[in-house]
Amino acid sequence: MSNDPSPETLPPIDDTQTKPEETPKNAVETVLQQLKDKFDDLSSQLVLKMDDMGSRIDTLEKSLGELMQQTVSDEIIIEEAKT
Repeated sequence: MSNDPSPETLPPIDDTQTKPEETPKNAVETVLQQLKDKFDDLSSQLVLKMDDMGSRIDTLEKSLGELMQQTVSDEIIIEEAKT
């Protein structure tokens, strides 16, 4: 006969002794999930800000193009007035 206890003689497992949220593995997983959530949030904010900045740059380029055309037109008018 062996000294190993049979399944019938083992005490029942008490799940209340170790709560899942108290295990180091779960604590690490919780922290990693929180970091992932924060990273995802920051990534989304960064993409939105980059899109906004891209729109502003497009508007600025359009305004500069219009100013350059107006300057050329003004120079032509000034040259015509001199002659």
